[in-house]
Amino acid sequence: MKSKNLKLYIIFIGIIAVYSGCSRKENTIDLLPVQTVEKMIESDYTEVKNGYYSNLIIDDFLVMFPKGKDQIYELMIQPKRLQVTGGALISLVKEQIGVAKGYLGDGIRDSDFEIELFEGNESERYQYSEVLSGESENKYLGMVLYDKMEEDEKYMQFNPEYSLVWMSAGGLKERGNSSVSVIMAATQGQADYVRVYYRNSADGSLEDTYNLADGEYSIREGISFVEDYMNNKMPYPVDSSAPKRVDRVYVLSLGNNRFAYYFTLRKSFDGIMFDTWLEGRMYQEGSPESYTVYDSAGVAVFEKNSVDFFYGYINNQIIQRTDKAIDKIISLKDAFGLVSDHLEGKGNYIIKSTEFSYRSKYVNEEEEKERAYPVWKFEAEKGTNMIKLYVNAVSGAVECVTLKE
Repeated sequence: MKSKNLKLYIIFIGIIAVYSGCSRKENTIDLLPVQTVEKMIESDYTEVKNGYYSNLIIDDFLVMFPKGKDQIYELMIQPKRLQVTGGALISLVKEQIGVAKGYLGDGIRDSDFEIELFEGNESERYQYSEVLSGESENKYLGMVLYDKMEEDEKYMQFNPEYSLVWMSAGGLKERGNSSVSVIMAATQGQADYVRVYYRNSADGSLEDTYNLADGEYSIREGISFVEDYMNNKMPYPVDSSAPKRVDRVYVLSLGNNRFAYYFTLRKSFDGIMFDTWLEGRMYQEGSPESYTVYDSAGVAVFEKNSVDFFYGYINNQIIQRTDKAIDKIISLKDAFGLVSDHLEGKGNYIIKSTEFSYRSKYVNEEEEKERAYPVWKFEAEKGTNMIKLYVNAVSGAVECVTLKE
């Protein structure tokens, strides 16, 4: 029996972002060898933290920077797009259903799965038996889905390249309606959270513990478990050249002194994290534009060492070095200076986090090709105002993104 496919819109914890029109002073900057910049990070951070720039208040955090590099490469990113048809489609569907059944546990039948197939831009869902009987001829694979959310809270959705889009491992229902409602609100960006923890915090807060369904669990323990799980324990091979790293942890209250953790993850490459939008839609200069999140993911944990819910894309990009090698960049202190200039006259901002990361922009939107280049990224707050600032590590150009006003 065919059924029309309903599009799934995936929205991550986050808030609408707005590009601000901040301007900055023209500033003379020096480009230094990458290893020299690395050696200067601790002294640069200490000097700025001690008040070198009067309008910047620096929190306690570790500055994320790749270790032991003498060159940093610009990258080219493009999506994996497997156009699987015919006999290859049937073989891949069999393989993926086998993987999903092994992961979801006993009692899962082939007939429980639906197969989304495309012909041109139109898609329909088919029963597995219909695919085996040849009704998939001249169509290509969109997704393999197991949907038993109403019965046992289990759901799993694969793309052809084994990119996991949505997964619930089950058990939410047994933990009560509050668990279900909170995690669904979290994935839609509507949940109130007790606190957000930054991965690179150096104030000791990562040792904080909260009472999950089966006992006390620290933020640091959760980070270690989720990173190991998403890189090494997935039911299919993942790209080891672009490991996933936890970016931050949201603590969600379930009531009655019970909590859950929601982890946002980003890919990394050559030891450098990608900056990733957590929003499902962004606004640039006031005009709304849809924006697909390819390399961001969210993981919910209700019990210790257990992934209960997953939202995101895990395995669907090809990341390659270009031939553009960068051996000289702006120092951390100079990057702070450019941020200070950028914010001059706007009051004092608290810098919550600083890291050296990759920022990407489309070079060909039709083919969805992106160029990733190195930046110094700063997250800052003033009262309820939250912003991100990106300093191009070579040119010194500054972009300012308002997250919350």
